[in-house]
Amino acid sequence: MSDQMTIKLEDTIITDDMLNEIREEDYIYYHLPKGIKPWSKLKRFRPDEDVKILQRGTKYWQRLIFPEDEEYYEQEEKAYQAFLNYVENKDIDLPDFIQKRDAMRFLQANDYKPKLAVKELQQNLTWREKHLPIILTDVQKELIDNGYLYTHGRDKLFRPLVVHNPKVYKAFKPDIDEALMACHFVMHYIRDNMMIPGIIENWVPIIDLANMSVNDIPKKRVLSFINSNKMVYKCRATRCFILNSTAGLRLLYRFFTPFLDERVKSKLKIVKGGSDEELISYFHPSQLEERFGGEAENVEDYWPPYEASKEYGEDQTMFTMEGEENSIADEESIAFETDKRATMGKYNIEPVLVPGHKRSKSLKPIEIEAVDIQLEENNTDHLKENHKENSTNDRVLHRRGSIPKKVQKARNGCCIIF
Repeated sequence: MSDQMTIKLEDTIITDDMLNEIREEDYIYYHLPKGIKPWSKLKRFRPDEDVKILQRGTKYWQRLIFPEDEEYYEQEEKAYQAFLNYVENKDIDLPDFIQKRDAMRFLQANDYKPKLAVKELQQNLTWREKHLPIILTDVQKELIDNGYLYTHGRDKLFRPLVVHNPKVYKAFKPDIDEALMACHFVMHYIRDNMMIPGIIENWVPIIDLANMSVNDIPKKRVLSFINSNKMVYKCRATRCFILNSTAGLRLLYRFFTPFLDERVKSKLKIVKGGSDEELISYFHPSQLEERFGGEAENVEDYWPPYEASKEYGEDQTMFTMEGEENSIADEESIAFETDKRATMGKYNIEPVLVPGHKRSKSLKPIEIEAVDIQLEENNTDHLKENHKENSTNDRVLHRRGSIPKKVQKARNGCCIIF
């Protein structure tokens, strides 16, 4: 991490209720660089049904994308109506921000049983009230700096890659709760800032067990992480790749495989080496680190995340022409930023997101001239116009999708973990 990098408050995810608790030098942990947040073209991305539904057409199907304004399968719609009836009959108040798609996640994770879904949703809301927003401690920052959990690259469907390094836990031996909150910070950062509801809702997890034996794996921490995750995240993982696994772990997995739910098995792959052909097939080579079989430089500066490349290998047939005008405006904005880098260079302001860019360890003090202020003002006016239009659309969707106010422990559903 470049400690000397100057971060403006408006370029962070810091909200008003966090301001008094975060030092300015820590803004970098909350930094949201351009190229990390989904660009406007992705709003035209329309994943096909095989992307939305895992194992579609089989009895083990699982939904990965939860739209707000589209119809669900008959089984799902019936379960949702039962959910609403249960909430109304029990006179349960749910916050306005809980939408249909949220209820559907908890229903799927609980085998479409309304009572269990409501109970776990209430547990989730209690967790949110207790822990959000997350203000990082020094221990949590150290874990993030050392790549305990980080994101780098997107697959061909624009889903973020998430890498978990348990060996960092082994090296630092932090308190379990500190490790959990460091993970939650990164996962919330990804979920809230790198996805688009109804379009991009999943991540591709890698657990890298390089240089770790079975005895090195922090079993207690893993169990705590699973229990915590099943309250907070639902149906987010596509396929979890456990790389560099030991012979003992693979033997253990083969022993338990016959007893595992098919849905769990479909989302879990344990690999002997550090790369896997299936994993590689998900990504354009420039989006995947060399150590995992790609061509991107191995990450050394883990946080904040940066754009691995502007090449994604996407299927252009999955894009609709609707909203193309906004995409063109966005591309013009990107071109503007590219041109501005040349101007920035003479002030030694290091751009964060050049593909393949490696951050230097120190920077000279920044000097700003009037021309830069004018450029920034022009760009801000342009962005405000787009933001006003998009915000209006978002508000309409939110009102339409909210669950009426009068309207918790999973068992076999794989989504409680993944």
